[in-house]
Amino acid sequence: MTPGTTDFIAKSKQLKELEDRINTFGTEMKGVGDALDEPNKKGGRK
Repeated sequence: MTPGTTDFIAKSKQLKELEDRINTFGTEMKGVGDALDEPNKKGGRK
């Protein structure tokens, strides 16, 4: 391997893991938003 390749691979792996965590967080936040909107759909909170 050329110099820096192992560093590049390690950084790429870290970025992929970070991207996965960000996507998971986004999905969870969407769920929270949907849960907060639910009372509005039933004519509750305005």
